[in-house]
Amino acid sequence: MKKLYALTALLLGMMGCSEETITYTNPVPGDEPSGIAAELGISSKNTWFAAEDERNASIGFKSLGGEVVVDIQTNTTWKYDAVNAGWLTIEKDDVADQLVLNCEGNKVEEQQQATITITAGDKTATISATQNAYGTLEIAASKNNFQIPAVGELTAEFEVQSTDEDWIFETKDCPWLLLEQQGDKVTMTLDPNEEIEDRETTFVLIAGEGGGEIPSLKRSASRRTAPSTSTFR
Repeated sequence: MKKLYALTALLLGMMGCSEETITYTNPVPGDEPSGIAAELGISSKNTWFAAEDERNASIGFKSLGGEVVVDIQTNTTWKYDAVNAGWLTIEKDDVADQLVLNCEGNKVEEQQQATITITAGDKTATISATQNAYGTLEIAASKNNFQIPAVGELTAEFEVQSTDEDWIFETKDCPWLLLEQQGDKVTMTLDPNEEIEDRETTFVLIAGEGGGEIPSLKRSASRRTAPSTSTFR
């Protein structure tokens, strides 16, 4: 019994001598773990967004205003800084890693300009944003590419924004496509495609004497097994 007691005391003593204090420090936002290089890229599906490369781009807002969502590709936290952006509303979405830029209609007869810089670690990306001056002749479609099946739902629509209230559209002679305008909305109705070849056409929106954006339309041909869908360009 004495030997067992002595052994137990010795083990407890050894355990007591091996205690360590571990201190955890929360990382400062923006600091990078040692050895990990920051990555950064920007992109957008909006046609007003023009990329020069992965980290430099420009956005050309219409005088009527609008919204552009910029996707931020990075492996770390990021922030942004804006210069001369009083005409812009900018929202940072940390969940989706997006920067949302909005502007109202331009009320002055001069172009608005701003620069937005995005920083992630030691990497930066730059967006040059402009907005057309008040009174600029312009026209834009809410969508300019369409995907229509050979059969089934054969209608689609889009809205038009223009500084010319008397804008019009022109299209080639196309017996399988009907375009109807009601206010600022254009509705497309198509005939079923029973051929084995795809159908494709384009039409032009016109404001003043010049042409605007050109919505394009490509129809898919029907197949005897199952109708396929088209790819719009």
